Amino acid sequence: MILLLAHFPRLLPDELLYSGLARYHLTSGNNSEKQTIKDLFGNQLTSATIDLPSNLNYLSEQLHNAYSVETLIRKHTIFPYYSSFLNTEKSTEIYKRMVRSSPSGEVHITLGMPSCRIKSSKYLKFCKVCYTQDTAKYTEPYWHRAHQIPGVNICHIHEVPLTESNIRYSTTDRKFMFAPLVQIGLDKCKDIEIKRDWQNYMLLLAKESAKLLNSHERGIMSIPSYTGVLSDKGYISPTGRIKFVKLTQDFRNYYTDEFLEQMGCDIKSYDSWFHKMMRDPYEVWHPLRHLLFYLFLDINGHQIKQKYLPFGEGPWPCLNKAAEHFGKPVVEQCTITRSSKDGIPIGTFSCECGFIYSRSGPDKTKDARIRIGRIKSFGHTWYQKLNELSLQDLSLRKIANLLGVDPGTVKRQNFHLHSKDLKNNRSGTKKELLIRRKRFLNSLNEANSKNISVRSLNGKDYTWLYRHDCIWLGRVIRKEIRNQYKSQHTIVDWQKRDEFILKEIQHAVSEIKEATPPKRITVAATIRNIENNLPVVLEKCLHKLPRASEFLYEQIETTEQFQIRRLEWTAKQIREGGNMIIAWRLQKTAGLKKPLSKRVQDRFNEIINSQESN
Repeated sequence: MILLLAHFPRLLPDELLYSGLARYHLTSGNNSEKQTIKDLFGNQLTSATIDLPSNLNYLSEQLHNAYSVETLIRKHTIFPYYSSFLNTEKSTEIYKRMVRSSPSGEVHITLGMPSCRIKSSKYLKFCKVCYTQDTAKYTEPYWHRAHQIPGVNICHIHEVPLTESNIRYSTTDRKFMFAPLVQIGLDKCKDIEIKRDWQNYMLLLAKESAKLLNSHERGIMSIPSYTGVLSDKGYISPTGRIKFVKLTQDFRNYYTDEFLEQMGCDIKSYDSWFHKMMRDPYEVWHPLRHLLFYLFLDINGHQIKQKYLPFGEGPWPCLNKAAEHFGKPVVEQCTITRSSKDGIPIGTFSCECGFIYSRSGPDKTKDARIRIGRIKSFGHTWYQKLNELSLQDLSLRKIANLLGVDPGTVKRQNFHLHSKDLKNNRSGTKKELLIRRKRFLNSLNEANSKNISVRSLNGKDYTWLYRHDCIWLGRVIRKEIRNQYKSQHTIVDWQKRDEFILKEIQHAVSEIKEATPPKRITVAATIRNIENNLPVVLEKCLHKLPRASEFLYEQIETTEQFQIRRLEWTAKQIREGGNMIIAWRLQKTAGLKKPLSKRVQDRFNEIINSQESN
């Protein structure tokens, strides 16, 4: 073990652990990579994983803890980059898989990388400037972590395109191969070509990715909350919905579809990664997608991690005038909802004194924090103060001013206290309740016999019961109304009523037909012409009057039938007046407007033609 520690190289700044292992293999004198893996990890099954290796606890012990597991993972793997947008549970799970011995590819599967369209580079990358400087400073070059991040094609330090080596990133076909950068022939490498229009995006992505890689945050603090930023940018509707059409179009226009497709982040449907990430950023999403959204919104990670607080940070002031802590910031609880009308945030503030109030937001001034929109609960402290003030010789307006409400509220809440006291005094209230119920029932019977209102006969008991026993009172009165209704309504003989109404309808239809000028026969017109008061609403009871309804529906006219009858009546009137039936005169006198329906037009032509033939 001492020999291993002596030969193991010092891990350099931002060096991949894979690079350090490759440099160890080069100097160890081992004939095969499997022997190196056995020296380092105690078995010959651990893969030479580039980005997220596992079994690091064993490696740390083999190195006599010269490098702790935390140091190996956070400073020499790409774990910090991927954990930046994971919740604590998922981040801890992946961390533990890297600590212990895990099957090949298990860490990547946990991150969902195999199913993600964003793929790692085909080959390991390096910066030629870094290559030269590292050689001069450390005597040899090494693989940098920041150069191997997906989507990074520019060195964030020297701002030059990276160079692609001939060493494959994936270890699928070379699970036990270690390739130090010093052994790579530069003549076999080629610089990555970047379009001029993409260079600015690429550089920003490289810099932001490097920041994530060197971040010491891990877990839920790093999960973004986009709601506040989207609201500030105008991408949230008044009802709190994301304006996906506008947001998606602006995002695509900002980067171009070609660039997004190159990054594996193209948007081709209304249910793409983009829409899902906006709805649920707490799912596992590739950091590159978050970074693209950061740059689009022109914000940094610190800004977007700030929670949207329309009412500022707590604690908030208690606005209960009856409390000793009135105006002091003692309210810790604030529940935020949205208005169903216009979508603005509504904050509900609950104090330990029982006082609960709400107001609309967001707060735009400091004075907004001392504004009450609506009092939802006064609380025990407020009621205790009300009770004390009510016993003093104070005016209603004075009490209201001291409690911070209007006089009407004082009256209502005083009554509420009185009712509560009566309910608490169960023995006395129950006896009085039985007496008043019995007295009220006697008054009800007397009122019915005299045909007068029970309230005029016994208003005191009625009012008391309405305030203290409303449910029983309502039940008694509804029962009495039903009994009166049954006594006043007998069973109807619909057959006799059908005969009676049939005669009335026949007479009404006859009158309508004889009317001058003609009137259209309709159900409403028929009912208006019935002289007798009908005992029912005719339209609602026609299904119970078969003969009457059959006759009525035979007689009622359509618009065409009425217009034809009116034409014939008008023509007759013109003839009797000794005038000729001319088209314009007939139409005007009949009150018809063109275009006429086919049937009416045909009858119109027949009347004109008969006049001409005569």
